[in-house]
Amino acid sequence: MGTVPPPGQPGPLQQGEFKGASVANVVSFRTTNVDLPSSQYIQRDDQLAVVAISGSIGTLTISGRMWIAQEGVIKPFQATIKLTAAGSPISVLIPLAEGFLLSAVVYGFNLALGQNQYVVAWINRGNVVSYPPILPGAVLMAGYTSSGSPLSWPGSGVNYPGQIDGSGVTITPANPAAGADWSVALPQGVFGEFVSFAATLTTSAAAGNRQVQVQILDGAGNVVYQAPASQNLVASNTNTVSGSESNVTSTILATVAEVALPPRVKVDAASIVKTVTTGLAAGDQWSNISVYTRQWARL
Repeated sequence: MGTVPPPGQPGPLQQGEFKGASVANVVSFRTTNVDLPSSQYIQRDDQLAVVAISGSIGTLTISGRMWIAQEGVIKPFQATIKLTAAGSPISVLIPLAEGFLLSAVVYGFNLALGQNQYVVAWINRGNVVSYPPILPGAVLMAGYTSSGSPLSWPGSGVNYPGQIDGSGVTITPANPAAGADWSVALPQGVFGEFVSFAATLTTSAAAGNRQVQVQILDGAGNVVYQAPASQNLVASNTNTVSGSESNVTSTILATVAEVALPPRVKVDAASIVKTVTTGLAAGDQWSNISVYTRQWARL
């Protein structure tokens, strides 16, 4: 016959009788003659401030881990920033508890690959966030992130705009009206370079040469560079006009004109590259305009 269990509640489990499926996240540290678990001790009024600006729409996720002093446990935290408008800075404050900050990671989702999402994260005292930060406890990281290229603390350090290669962005404006020149401006929230361009100028039968020049204007409208094309263009032709940071190489083809652009010259947001064409007739038409830029987002 079977053994009948004793009545009443079962006795307490003995040492080693039961093992859980997971390991508890309770940790402890010695308090003397040991290294601290992190260089950043967070006080009760401290928060993690993150400010970001992007050249494209997307989402930034901020996550990390803390050792909570009062509880003696490691806990994760997470927040998101919705980048809803290119060129507009957005900030978030993430509440923290007193203890050691162990790690922090900023990761981009649905963002164009390249250096056009700039992020700064620091320890902020209080509920008001401003950039540049006012007396930050510590700047944890600053730099560019994108899908597949996270920033992390510790590890990434502080990189300021322009310290690394920018993001290559091609701008293709609409065709101007007949008889008008074209212009392209850098967007807000970035600085950059005009690296190269190509465009088609279809000249009408109106007599006379077309003398194409290219100008670069800074954000205040000052002309900071001007250069002529390698040759004049005649009537009744479909011509290619292009420019790059290399030297002008050829005047062999009558329908191809080249312009030298200044190499590695960085200009601010709202700076413009444009054509100024002497002798442009009312029936002349610019089309197929593409301007390749190198851009750095910045706050």
